[in-house]
Amino acid sequence: MSDAAVPVTPLASTSHPLQRAGAWAVAVLAGRASPHEVTSAELDAVASRVVADVSTAALAAKDTVAYDWWKVLLALYPNSKATHSKRSRDRAVLESGISEMFVPDISGVPAWPCTFCGARATVVWAKLSLPLFDTNKVLNTLPPGVPGWPVCRGCRVAAWALPYGAWVTAGSATVLSCEEDAAEREFAARNVLHAQRVMQLGFPRARRPGARAELIAARALGAIRPGLPAAATLWSFKNDNKEPWLRVTRTRRAVPLFLATVEGNADLRSAWSRLERALTRRDKNG
Repeated sequence: MSDAAVPVTPLASTSHPLQRAGAWAVAVLAGRASPHEVTSAELDAVASRVVADVSTAALAAKDTVAYDWWKVLLALYPNSKATHSKRSRDRAVLESGISEMFVPDISGVPAWPCTFCGARATVVWAKLSLPLFDTNKVLNTLPPGVPGWPVCRGCRVAAWALPYGAWVTAGSATVLSCEEDAAEREFAARNVLHAQRVMQLGFPRARRPGARAELIAARALGAIRPGLPAAATLWSFKNDNKEPWLRVTRTRRAVPLFLATVEGNADLRSAWSRLERALTRRDKNG
């Protein structure tokens, strides 16, 4: 097959858990079954939506529900164009600056392989725009003359679509990696709905009682074909300027088998529900 016959897609899904979660979020927002099916026009539409949502959150008053999404952005992208204390309060100016983050890579100029997917990249990003990526001393850890990490346009959009496909709180985010794509897409799809609720209603009204990343992950593992074993990993992190942290939680490959067994037996479902109720502890907010 010649190079001209090789299909080129604007979005790749890589083994990096944060990029991969963002790519799945883009696919869900675009209504596609997988990231590599996303078209250039659909990537444009998702980028425009991200810009609009980010701008709305960045301009929101502190006493409004829209401000809750800004807290999410602050936890992932501290000191970015959307979260810096000196950001413009003019919508047109702010949107213009955020839109520049997602411009297409320029043809006919020197480029580098994208840090995530290896595609041609003419834009370099550092900690200001990439969640949980390097430190403020980034200029001292890269090759001379490279002021950041090369990131292609598809991966730049994925990096900022990440909070849509992650389980987010006002201070952290959690993404899922799984051997089976179906679970990753289901996890992203459930979280996209949750993100929409947060933006519209704020955290107190958007969050269902007992909801948490582990429960969303368990529901997502149920999307795997019954009887198919698959290991999964939850990556929970905070990326602010104070004390960034990362917590990794892994499950055995037999977990989906166990969940399928429980789901397929009425007595086991009933027993499991009783066990959940017995072990549930609630805080003062319920």
